[in-house]
Amino acid sequence: MHILLLELNLNGHHSVYLEKISEAFLQTGCIVTVVVSLKEKDHPALTRLTEQFCESFNVVLLNELDSLKALQSKFGNMGREINAWRVFQKTCKTINANKKVDFVLLPYADYCLNAIGLLGSPFGDIAWSGICMRPTFHFKACGVIAPTHKTLHVKRFLFMRVLHIKTLSQLFSIDELLAGYIQERQPKLANKLTYLPDPADPPLNLDTAGLRQRYNIPQNAKVILIYGAIDDRKGLFNLLDTLESSKGLGDWHALVVGRQSATVREAFSTTRWTNLKQANRIHAMDEFVTDEVEHHVLAMCDVVWVAYAGHYTMSGVLVRAGMYCKPVIACEDGLIGWYARTKGVGVTFEDECQTLVEVIMGFNNVMSALKMGERGSIQFGKNTWINAINSVLLTSKVCLRD
Repeated sequence: MHILLLELNLNGHHSVYLEKISEAFLQTGCIVTVVVSLKEKDHPALTRLTEQFCESFNVVLLNELDSLKALQSKFGNMGREINAWRVFQKTCKTINANKKVDFVLLPYADYCLNAIGLLGSPFGDIAWSGICMRPTFHFKACGVIAPTHKTLHVKRFLFMRVLHIKTLSQLFSIDELLAGYIQERQPKLANKLTYLPDPADPPLNLDTAGLRQRYNIPQNAKVILIYGAIDDRKGLFNLLDTLESSKGLGDWHALVVGRQSATVREAFSTTRWTNLKQANRIHAMDEFVTDEVEHHVLAMCDVVWVAYAGHYTMSGVLVRAGMYCKPVIACEDGLIGWYARTKGVGVTFEDECQTLVEVIMGFNNVMSALKMGERGSIQFGKNTWINAINSVLLTSKVCLRD
């Protein structure tokens, strides 16, 4: 069976999804072809798969022109999506002409989800599936705080058209509210949309004290983890300014883990947060984070920061925090805020320094923090890769071997 995966960008979760899904298909004996942008040709995920599976794994590189077309347009987001749709259509035709494609999977369908609703499937009569992560047209109806746009009703219409496509085997959503919304509002289409819990590796039983010694973090420190792509959208400056200037938070440390943007790196190089730096209360790891380090930092922190500015969709960091029974600090907006408010997995705050101080101080109540962490574990404990991958593979009538 020949499986085609199309992915343009291997930053962040994109590379993880591509690698995990490709590996699972390959382990069943399938031949897998992945299409990526030319700039991703040396990505470690592709290197690992090539070394492990050799002839069964093929990489097709988009030329620079097609890569640029698929990721941008002077006609806005819809123009960009139509460009991506056309690039995917052309690429699929070319690959299918050389070796028949049996199934197409889009690990990130949002590249052209609205365009598919407008133009139909770009893959002709080939069965396909995809994972969507960005729809927000249902947020207001589901109680999620987020901006409203005049185009939302159009996007809802286009989304329903996608679900009507006959060659669509299954569309997955990492947003459980979207799956519930379709079930309630469009029950006849509900069988085409499946909730795919945003997956992560299960927690490990680690020696927290040993890890803190290894990473030079005091045993009695209370640690807030800021994890992932570290840029100013993470709300990092707000947190560090609060820790720097507020009395009563002297035991609290910031653990900043992940590749930093130029803006963040420049801020760290200045005299900003002098008190925190002199007291060794900022612990920064400006690097690509391995799976091992991810487990380490989640195990040894006390609280996870997910108060991201302008982030309204699902968060893998929120899931990882829950798996490790760690409470979160969140904004009120988006799905992160919805989980914190309705599921009790953390605390939300308004963008005011004093309110944030009170939130952090509240975690000094150990029992309260433990309960939030336990609720996070209950909510996200089953968000494992094996569960997610099996759901995805079943759409192509392939199951993982024991």
